[in-house]
Amino acid sequence: MAGLVEKDIRLLLKRKETIIIFLAISFLLGFTTDGNFVISYLTILCTIFTVSTISYDEFDNGYTFLMTLPIDCKTYVAEKYAFCIGSGFIAWIFAVIFFLVTGVVKGDAINLSEDMMMAVVFIPVYIIMLCVMIPIQLKYGGEKSRIVLLVLWGIIALIGFLGAKVLAGLHISIDGLVKILDQIPEIVFGILGIAITVVIVVISFVCSRKIMEKKEY
Repeated sequence: MAGLVEKDIRLLLKRKETIIIFLAISFLLGFTTDGNFVISYLTILCTIFTVSTISYDEFDNGYTFLMTLPIDCKTYVAEKYAFCIGSGFIAWIFAVIFFLVTGVVKGDAINLSEDMMMAVVFIPVYIIMLCVMIPIQLKYGGEKSRIVLLVLWGIIALIGFLGAKVLAGLHISIDGLVKILDQIPEIVFGILGIAITVVIVVISFVCSRKIMEKKEY
């Protein structure tokens, strides 16, 4: 697995110009935007960037070559999840430090407990995004997966819109629901979020492994 990790790192380094541009944009956002938007931006950007290594693997019969090495489909999928989740977490740490430093430089009033609570929320968000993107990328490839993801995000947005309309039709106040949720202890939300994330990771990993096993090399 260490060899696969080194391969993915080298693939990313080949796009170092793109990485520099993204970091420059993040630097500008850090000094021109308020709040911790830069944390979500850098973390999600890294998520998309690391998943793109799958496209390189499938290019020019790359899977056929990889499977001649002493690895199997399960090892490949496990490395991809570990690499993407680990890279996202490193990007998240960097983004948090960058957010705090820029806040101090700008003289912003930083509420450490509140800001860190919001920052932690991005961890399960980017992991769940990965768990959606990886199996779709493995199943449909680089080009088709973009279309599938756009359709999927559109469906999710439509469900959210229709859900809000249904609640309004039933005269259920969204603000009232938010107030009720605010009364639930944060530790309960934390445990529930971790449990849901773990379940999604397991389901996504199993799906990705089955997709790889069905491929012909």
